[in-house]
Amino acid sequence: MLHNLLQPFGTEIVATRVHNKLEGISLFRTEVAARAIRNQASLAQIQLHEVDFSVYLTSEKNVSNEGNASSMPGVVDDFENAPPPLYSENLVANLGESLRSFVGGVMEAFRSQREDDSAKANSPLEDALLSIQKTMKQTITEAKLAYSTARRVEDAFRLQSELVNQCEAMRESVEELSEELKVIHKVDAEGSALRCQMKTLYKTVEELSRRASRSQSEFVSECGALRESVEGLSEELDDIQRVSAQKSDLETLKLKIEELRPRVNRLPEIEGLLTKSDLKIASLETEILKIRQDQASLRELEFLVQLNMTSSNQSANKSSFGAKKARFTVPLSAKADSPERGANQGQRDFEGSESDLQEQLLEAQDTTEALRSEITAVRQERQHYHRASQKLEAEAQEARKMSALWEERYQESKRQGETEAWEAATEITNLRQECAEAKTRLAPWTDEHAVQNFKRILSEFEKMDFSKARPLTQQGIPWPTFVDLSKSNLDIVQEMTVGNVDRFCKALAKGMEPAERSKVLRNLRVLFHPDRWSSRRILESVIDEGLRRSLMQAGLVASQVLPLS
Repeated sequence: MLHNLLQPFGTEIVATRVHNKLEGISLFRTEVAARAIRNQASLAQIQLHEVDFSVYLTSEKNVSNEGNASSMPGVVDDFENAPPPLYSENLVANLGESLRSFVGGVMEAFRSQREDDSAKANSPLEDALLSIQKTMKQTITEAKLAYSTARRVEDAFRLQSELVNQCEAMRESVEELSEELKVIHKVDAEGSALRCQMKTLYKTVEELSRRASRSQSEFVSECGALRESVEGLSEELDDIQRVSAQKSDLETLKLKIEELRPRVNRLPEIEGLLTKSDLKIASLETEILKIRQDQASLRELEFLVQLNMTSSNQSANKSSFGAKKARFTVPLSAKADSPERGANQGQRDFEGSESDLQEQLLEAQDTTEALRSEITAVRQERQHYHRASQKLEAEAQEARKMSALWEERYQESKRQGETEAWEAATEITNLRQECAEAKTRLAPWTDEHAVQNFKRILSEFEKMDFSKARPLTQQGIPWPTFVDLSKSNLDIVQEMTVGNVDRFCKALAKGMEPAERSKVLRNLRVLFHPDRWSSRRILESVIDEGLRRSLMQAGLVASQVLPLS
């Protein structure tokens, strides 16, 4: 409508759109031909009072700037896809020049019209001009507002360009930050894995500490038990010393027995003599009995002789006397020429024989008594030595029993002490192995870890001197396998298969030259050879018979399944 209004004045309107979001405000650059306006203004009859400029001017409702955070009337903060702004000073200069030209043309037309029609007062043209004047004031106000808005728009575009530049830098920074974020996520994942590994390691350390404390407490208790065992052994040693003293006494008694043995050996001879003496005594007793009978016969003969001397029957007496006298050694009848002489001679012979017999009897009795006393002494001595020998034999038997019992107890306590010491040393060796493997246990068990663990154990195995204080364990042998040796209830013999050993040797020899690989395999075969183990006497440090047989069998299998090249 403004274009239709100004067309009669010959005003050329060139509109340049500044922004598409200025809420009804349009800024123009105008070229006014003042002379054309003056020429045409006089001819035009413009009904300006009927013109409505509200569509071109920003009303109070339109400049409320809904949604703008800066509360600037007619300004919107949406600048996307906007063209570059006009230079603000040229914009204001063009705007002021256009307004001045327009107002000047209108006023010139008003003067010419007023001169032509001076008589007419309060014409519609005057009212229109007043309205235009008010409108111009409002336009100037809005121009100022547009100027400030343009300045703000320019600042906004400048800020936008700076923001665009900064956005490029920010985009690069965001890309770098995204890369760093990826790295952070990766590090976070690794940190989570490390935290899990640290937790596992912490649990392992706690387990090792607990086992170490338990082993220490068990070792202390074992030391107490060993101390008690040593005290018991000392008491047993005292008993053994007493038994040894008794043994020395026994040896002394044995020497005495050996000294008395010749005399004891004479017992059969003495018994033979005693038997002979008994026989002799029996014969002498028989002879004494005969002598006593002869004495009785002599007394009877004397009585008969006396009776014959008084009797007249001498022949009967002689025959009777001859019969009686025939019993003696010397027959009295052959020597006597007469009965009286024969009687006297027989009496003398009988008395001589009796005295001889009595002497022999006394001698035999003395000999018998001497033999009896000697036999009694020998028997008493034999009984004494027999009792002493029995006592010494009983004491020797008791001493042998006590010595065997103490020796058995000592050997049992010694074996028990050696077993407990071996178990403690084995536990300590296993703890050392686990502590040495703790660094590799931070990560999951892999073939590479198995190879590294094999090399570490191999270097220790070749230099170690095994003994009961530092015994051989299953974890301390460089087995050519990928299995984790710290697993409980591990049967290493089943792991020593041709496939497992060959696969491990290939992983071990990875990156080696053929000559070096052959040398390594040759050294391994020598390492597991039974003669090598026998020469080093490494199995003697293992007290457990079952474990010793298992290790020997596993070493033999390993030496057999190792590849030749």
